[in-house]
Amino acid sequence: MTVDTMGLARSPLAQALSEALHDAPPAHAARDWWRHLGARGLLALGFDADGAVPPADACELSALAALIARESANLGAATAWLSNQLIGALVLAPHARSVAHHALLCAMAGGEALVALAFCDAGAGAQPALPACRATRDGDGWTLDGHEAFVPQGAAADAFVVLAADVDARGRLGVDAFVVAADAPGLSREPAVWIAGLDSHTHGGLHLAGVRVDEAQRLGEPGRAMADIARPLRTIEEALRIGPMLGAMHAELDAIALWLRTVPPARRPTRHLGALQIELEALAPLAAHAARHLDLHGADERLAALCAGTHEALARWQSAFESFAAPLDDHGPALPSLVRDLRRMLGLSRRGTEARQRRAGEAMIGIPGRHSVPALAAP
Repeated sequence: MTVDTMGLARSPLAQALSEALHDAPPAHAARDWWRHLGARGLLALGFDADGAVPPADACELSALAALIARESANLGAATAWLSNQLIGALVLAPHARSVAHHALLCAMAGGEALVALAFCDAGAGAQPALPACRATRDGDGWTLDGHEAFVPQGAAADAFVVLAADVDARGRLGVDAFVVAADAPGLSREPAVWIAGLDSHTHGGLHLAGVRVDEAQRLGEPGRAMADIARPLRTIEEALRIGPMLGAMHAELDAIALWLRTVPPARRPTRHLGALQIELEALAPLAAHAARHLDLHGADERLAALCAGTHEALARWQSAFESFAAPLDDHGPALPSLVRDLRRMLGLSRRGTEARQRRAGEAMIGIPGRHSVPALAAP
């Protein structure tokens, strides 16, 4: 029996994906890579444009993203693939309101369209911040204005799901989501000059100046995009990205092991390499546990706590790996990009993790108004 990076038996879907990756164009050739996987039916495993039950649950999606990260040695490609699944499954499919929305889902499934989510919650605290974009009623449609500095896959996207704050007729503040084509008048892209890493499927900034959208382009119930899309999606992303991070860490070890075969046996730090491998195998079940919890219980507070603890454990492992690799000589081109991308992804969740750690500590020593972190469900 073949076992994957997360310690699970390799499924038929995983075998098909592995075969597709074997003869795929280079991952940095984003569009060709995307169409290659779409032609093999591997871009819509978490959603179905026609409303049928998707072939992969959260546990398998995480494991498949881990496989991409390990076999391609490219964390950016793996997270772009996973984002495609989540935007289809959690943003478009359940909240579609028009024929155009369903057509976009079909194009995503075939690799003919890449959709990016334009909402950067830079605070990453207990509650997501309001979107930087604003929506203003304009007759029977809306006008969008604002700026997002960091949109994953934004530079290559064919369409964006833009989250924008608005005020309804009763003066109540809400948040809506709109599907906006990349070539819409008033929409322009900007380079994400401050982002380092994860650039195989290039990120970018987005500027909207008087972008006109029809009511049919809005997703879901009026004013509920924050509650129905942004809040659950963030925790779900954090849970499922544990898989590709583990895959990238295995790829780091693979790169070091391959290089060490060229080194005289007396100079090979085999025990330290083996220790890192054993520790990583011990962390692998956490990815499967988080995904199973998501399948069984949804994106609840217990899952958010599990993600925070797991990210902290992965950050410690990554620090130990970098200390191990630093004194060694040149060990190939894949390793620096993997190290950079893992450091960047772990850093993205750091602020939210620190806030959760602080609340948990306050609850333990009995600071009034604080609540303990719920116990985690058994695997």
